[in-house]
Amino acid sequence: MSTASRQVWNWRDDTPTRRREAAVARLRRTGLVGGVVALVAGTVLNLVLGHVIVGRLLVTLGALQTMAALWRPHLLASPLRWLQRFGQLVGAGLAWLLLTPLWLLVFVPVGWWLRLRRRDPLHRAPLAAGLTAWIPRRRSSDAASAARQFQDEDREARELERPECALPAPELLAEVDDAGGPSA
Repeated sequence: MSTASRQVWNWRDDTPTRRREAAVARLRRTGLVGGVVALVAGTVLNLVLGHVIVGRLLVTLGALQTMAALWRPHLLASPLRWLQRFGQLVGAGLAWLLLTPLWLLVFVPVGWWLRLRRRDPLHRAPLAAGLTAWIPRRRSSDAASAARQFQDEDREARELERPECALPAPELLAEVDDAGGPSA
């Protein structure tokens, strides 16, 4: 094993001691980042925005977290687990509080409106018996069409009805070709 690969990841030295050292390093890094952010936020709140009590509280908590991260990172393991769980609960709560009204106020009325107008932009309506949803496409001799192959929609071809297990009828494709090509 080369020295370079040993420095990147020595899979033979994946011992419990090595994993514990990695966990301590992760805790130290997370604690330092959180502590410095709390110190900066507390200083800004105290000096710039004039929120003295909250600013000093944040500075104190940031200083304690930074010192714990430097000298005893294992002390941060339990509070970080609790904060992570709290963050997950807050995220789930906010998702329900914000996304439910968004769904009810935007998506449901738009869906009703589209149904009233008999619009089906995704073409989800069931097909008649014996028809396939395959859309015939015509070949393009244009070399530039390869760069924009998913941007052009062949709307005329989408309207064609095709029986199952049948090759596209040449006269139908000729009709589409005569119509002037795919619409943008």
